[in-house]
Amino acid sequence: VGAGAGAGAGGGAPGMAEYPAADRVLAIGDVHGDAAQLRAALKMARVVDDKDNWVGGSAVLVQVGDILDRGDTELSALDLLFK
Repeated sequence: VGAGAGAGAGGGAPGMAEYPAADRVLAIGDVHGDAAQLRAALKMARVVDDKDNWVGGSAVLVQVGDILDRGDTELSALDLLFK
């Protein structure tokens, strides 16, 4: 449910999205365009392999804060998050 789209199917508050419970939730914040550090964090969390393939199964990755705002690898960081 998008913001302002009304109550969710489960009777949630307007604009609130509802998702099934996840076995594992990972939160990463303030990537700041640093693809190498993002990749290292995702590997450390064992959710991507050496070829940047998702191996986290049903884990949910939540990215908060700035993705892009400095560095010369911003597009690589964005590509990694969308992969």
